[in-house]
Amino acid sequence: MRCEGCQASFTCSEREGVSPPNFCWLRNEIELQSSDTVAILNSGELLLTDMGLNDTGNYTCEVFGPSGNARDTSVLIVTRLQPIEFPSKPFILTSTPSVQVVSVGGVAQFVCLISGI
Repeated sequence: MRCEGCQASFTCSEREGVSPPNFCWLRNEIELQSSDTVAILNSGELLLTDMGLNDTGNYTCEVFGPSGNARDTSVLIVTRLQPIEFPSKPFILTSTPSVQVVSVGGVAQFVCLISGI
């Protein structure tokens, strides 16, 4: 899962062969072309930048080479990040942690009470 506005990358490669393979990337069975937000590198890597919700889908790499053809599909889900909302009232610390002395390997427990949540 990736966030809206973020980036993702997929790697597709063939085991060592006689000559470099040809790659083709598809999203939902439609061939992708390089654009401002899509980069298809000669190495077979697919880079997606500034992703939107419409980039969610099945990404398939097709490899064509002397040793044969292959394809593999990965699923990408792009989600919208929800803003963090802070309470309008400030938090109030009602009890501070106490000083503790503990032997090496011992356990210390600190309790901190907050109100205003």
